[in-house]
Amino acid sequence: ESPRLVRGDSHDAPLTGRHIGGAWYDMHMLSERTQILLTPEQRARLERLATRRGVSVGAIVREAVDAYTASRSRSRGDALESLCSLDAPVGDWPAMKAQIIDGVVG
Repeated sequence: ESPRLVRGDSHDAPLTGRHIGGAWYDMHMLSERTQILLTPEQRARLERLATRRGVSVGAIVREAVDAYTASRSRSRGDALESLCSLDAPVGDWPAMKAQIIDGVVG
């Protein structure tokens, strides 16, 4: 999704923010500075993505942070209930644990 500039309350208002990856960012919202160290390859990938999308590297990083830290849409209990309702052919926990360990250890 391409970033979109948005206006304030009035159509005559100056452009004030951007819609990026499902989130609206306004420059007055950005007040925390963070420094990260990247490999040259990571930096190059971010720069290529930012160039393709017409946004800054910082906007890409903010979008990634939002995506990575977004709240889950379902609770863990709901997820567990969904898994249990599959009627998958699994044994009891001690048998399943032994199968997992056997699969890992060989």
